[in-house]
Amino acid sequence: MKLYLGHCSITQYSRDKQEFIKNYTGNKSYSKSKYNKYLAFGDSLHVTLAKFNVIKNDRDKTLEILNQFFKESWISLGYETKEEETRYFIKGLDILKLYYEDPKDKSRKILLVEEMITKEISSTTVLFGKVDKAFINDFGQLEVLDYKSSAYVNYVLNPMDDSQLSLYLILVKHRLGYYPKIISYYYISKNIKVSYIVKQEDIGRLEQHFADTVKEIQRDFLLLHQTS
Repeated sequence: MKLYLGHCSITQYSRDKQEFIKNYTGNKSYSKSKYNKYLAFGDSLHVTLAKFNVIKNDRDKTLEILNQFFKESWISLGYETKEEETRYFIKGLDILKLYYEDPKDKSRKILLVEEMITKEISSTTVLFGKVDKAFINDFGQLEVLDYKSSAYVNYVLNPMDDSQLSLYLILVKHRLGYYPKIISYYYISKNIKVSYIVKQEDIGRLEQHFADTVKEIQRDFLLLHQTS
């Protein structure tokens, strides 16, 4: 059985090893929690921005088009009432208007949009992750960005404590051939972007830390799978 590791499964392992192993020994991969309005709302915004980001002509990137994409991408799941769904829909339009008027992800060139990247690191283990956006920013640097729809803002990013950031580093290098210079979380509900500058001395340290984490998961998975 192959072990598929994304940032959610790695995070779950660090929090609850037994629950993580149970997902695999039960012959099922790590799955998201029950779909709810928060996931539906976030996914609606993600799909909208993905559609907007692939428009090649900047003159076609209008607020009307952005709103139209949101209507087309709206996921009507998890809301308790129609009134609640309407409130969230209006909230989404407000978020997109704020984004449109002052985008924090301007680019010279967009390289990846909503792309799932996989990397086989052994015959039994595959890393995977979806990159919301990878682009050459206004300073000529490769920047990898993840859109966040939650109201909470983490102002201090640390790849050593965040498997998603470390995973982006590994997967983007695998896909594009070089490491990102900037890794960012874009909290679109407040139009705030928080970035981590990847220094050359960080790369070896982060790769080793990530490799050690994966080896630990592989070891525990193999031991518990053999005895299940």
